[in-house]
Amino acid sequence: MAGSGSWKLDGRVAVVTGAARGLGAGLARRLSDRGMSVVLLGREASTLESVAETLHTPTHVVEVDVTDDVAMGFAAENVQRRLGAPSVVIANAGVAEGGPFETSDPRTWRRVVEVNLVGSAVTARSFLPGLRATRGYFLQVASTAAFGSAPMMSAYCASKAGAEAFARSLRAEVAHLGVGVG
Repeated sequence: MAGSGSWKLDGRVAVVTGAARGLGAGLARRLSDRGMSVVLLGREASTLESVAETLHTPTHVVEVDVTDDVAMGFAAENVQRRLGAPSVVIANAGVAEGGPFETSDPRTWRRVVEVNLVGSAVTARSFLPGLRATRGYFLQVASTAAFGSAPMMSAYCASKAGAEAFARSLRAEVAHLGVGVG
């Protein structure tokens, strides 16, 4: 069913990280409009709840840091118990900080890489059992920054290039299980 292009989404479960605003909130709305139950993951519960109020299908909000392996594992178990296995997981959580690399705060630089790259891997690891069960789809949100470089954006460009490479590797690993990756 993965990659068939005629996937029936009505009644299925979607998980969206970084769903509090922007692309994540927009994707959640779009999936809800297509009939999917939507799980909103992020670090701002009140903002996630505001997005949930705009959706037309069953929703579930989980306040979680995508870089926390244990918390994300609990989130995946919680989703499975409440709504069932996800058919779509969108690793959208991301942060961007800019400035000269030499004088950048090492903690901020590292946090960008952890959220954008490591957080995507943690999301995939946490939800792959459910995606295997539904022969679902994992969508890695990257950026054109994955394919080029931008001065003053070293952490962002590196993390998005890593996220793109991660998704390509994961695609090859799970294709035989019926899980699509894009």
